[in-house]
This record gives sequence, structure tokens and C-alpha cells, in this order.
Amino acid sequence: MTFDWTQYTGNLKWLPERTLYLTRHGSHAYGTSLPTSDMDIRGIAVAPLHYYLGTSEVFEQTVQNEPVDLTIFDIRKFIKLAADANPNALEILFTDPSDHLLVHPLMEKLFEARKA
Repeated sequence: MTFDWTQYTGNLKWLPERTLYLTRHGSHAYGTSLPTSDMDIRGIAVAPLHYYLGTSEVFEQTVQNEPVDLTIFDIRKFIKLAADANPNALEILFTDPSDHLLVHPLMEKLFEARKA
């Protein structure tokens, strides 16, 4: 199964254009998937400015379960999780490049620092 942003059905219409990184993870990324295995995708996004400056809207992460299991973290939440050695965050920094579905050039800085 492949994934493209036309499959995103959530209410965050800005999300596809503000996503920095998407990668397969789980069984498909580690070669342990079965024909019945679902596709798991995780990513990182930067919300629009008013999410950071206002108080009425908050974005930490979004989850969508159909047609793929998709979790996208806000960049601030992701960096905090990674700094705390959270395995959910660290896992997606170390997926094989063949599993990367979207990589914005800004992600290179995170990739360079991932072993720190």
C-alpha cells in the first residue's frame, strides 16, 4: 500500500503543506509485515503561526486511522520527545531512507543531530 496526501481526510487542511517529514514505521519498515498488516506512517509538521501565538487553537499531534495509521507530531512536541529518548520519536529518526515518504530540506538538520 502506498500513501499520498489526497488520502488525508482530517480537519487540519493546512497539514499536508506544512508537513516536514513522513516515514513508514512498524512492520512495513522492519520487514515483518504480513499481507494483513496495516500501513503505519509517522511524521512531523509545523503548525501555522497562530497555533503558537494564540490560545484558542493547539496542535501537538494528529492521528488518523484510515486508510493508513497516520500520526503526525508538532515539531515542538517531537523535539521534546526525542530529547527525552522517547522510543516513538527516536524510531522515526532512524528509519531507512527507503521508507521516507516525504523529507523537507529542514529535516537534514535533525538527521545530522540524531546521534547526539
